[in-house]
Amino acid sequence: QNIFLAVGPHSMQPKVLDFGISTGDDFQGAGSLTGTGAMIGTPFYLAPEQIVDSRAAGPNSDQYALGVIMYECLTGQRPFEADSLFVVFQAIVSGNPVLPTQLRPGIPLALEEVVLRAMNLSPAARFPSIVALGRAVLPFASPKMRSIWEEAFAGSGEMAVVDELSAAVEASSSAPVPALSA
Repeated sequence: QNIFLAVGPHSMQPKVLDFGISTGDDFQGAGSLTGTGAMIGTPFYLAPEQIVDSRAAGPNSDQYALGVIMYECLTGQRPFEADSLFVVFQAIVSGNPVLPTQLRPGIPLALEEVVLRAMNLSPAARFPSIVALGRAVLPFASPKMRSIWEEAFAGSGEMAVVDELSAAVEASSSAPVPALSA
């Protein structure tokens, strides 16, 4: 509910938006960060750097949230679950989710690597940009979605990277690749 497509002059880009306030009631059975129960953001999707120091949040924090969303789309569950915010935050900061392929063995290893890189503890180890993340995910899209998004992620010779990833995906899995739609 917090993902929107921003339409630019030549492309559409997904944006993670969270203008609301999450309360203790939004987190089943959990406590809250403040005495009033107010917290900025959605706890399960906060990047480790946001938990440690909210001033450290940046574009790579949004990439982390996208990684969590992809993890959830692929596995049917969030990477970190617990009965309290404290335990969820500890798990996020430790950064050891169950591998998506352990929860759903049909996920291509190359796609798992993309998701885990987007969720890396270190913002510097994540993709250099959301566009780079999009390029990495593009080979896993359905043919229709790939045709829609290919131009948005194309650049000076950069589609060669997508083609290499596509070849790696085809070589690494004889099973059908789960298609990511919008």
